[in-house]
Amino acid sequence: MTAPTMTTVPAPAGAGRPIPPHGTRACYLRGCRQHECVTANKRYCKAYRLARINVGGNLRVDAAPAIARLHRWSAQGWSHRQIATATGASGRVVHNLLAGQLDLINPATAARILAADVLLTGVPEYTRVPAVGAIRRGRALVAIGYPVAYLAPLVPMAAQKLAPALLHDPEMVQVRTARGVAAAYDRLWDQDPVQCGVLPAIAARTRATARRRGWAPPMAWDDDRIDDPSAEPDLGQQVSRTTAVAEDAAELLTQGYSIELVAERLGLTRSGVEHAIRRAAEKRASGEAA
Repeated sequence: MTAPTMTTVPAPAGAGRPIPPHGTRACYLRGCRQHECVTANKRYCKAYRLARINVGGNLRVDAAPAIARLHRWSAQGWSHRQIATATGASGRVVHNLLAGQLDLINPATAARILAADVLLTGVPEYTRVPAVGAIRRGRALVAIGYPVAYLAPLVPMAAQKLAPALLHDPEMVQVRTARGVAAAYDRLWDQDPVQCGVLPAIAARTRATARRRGWAPPMAWDDDRIDDPSAEPDLGQQVSRTTAVAEDAAELLTQGYSIELVAERLGLTRSGVEHAIRRAAEKRASGEAA
């Protein structure tokens, strides 16, 4: 009895990949049982068994960790093609993993997927990424006196959307938002808001609001860790509000500001600033006497 055969024919346009030729394992896996295809499959299986013996274990690893990472990227808006480009894996493997068609994969493929570094510069604008870095940068600029209304056009983003993002700490933001906030931060983190066009009274109120909310200024963040969710701001030695006001006032006075301007920048009355300076001086004097 003659064994069933499969005929290799060119695939019509748009039909996907052509049918593999006889004498290959791919043809065998499609159901062909011609002698040369069966032989090709046997050779592959024998080589696979030998390779397992040589390495002392499986040549495939659990795909679950790689699948979990691919699904996170897919949920953020990455296409299969973008994921394949970022990881160096084939588009077909990415598709099959996301479709749940593979439980085991080549160790090298798993390693590439798990080691791939997601950079904002390589991500589409509407992809969603972790928001922690953008929120910290935005809050840091508010902490030194930049109101949301000033920052929003620089992102660019409507102030009505930027303010809730900074207040409510969302988990994800669009890449274009993260890029815009990062650009504004790089430009303004060491600049005086008043010199950049923010009215002194507004800058003072903005700083006071940030202090009430406990938002850390740029100097509290290490540039290498501001995007790290586990990082904490370095706020230096904790002092009383009176001492902090006195120290800020003393610094501004040495820069030539009048007591009225100092009070305006700190969001306080003149008498409040004078009271803080006087109390701090009394505290220092009592400490020296002791």
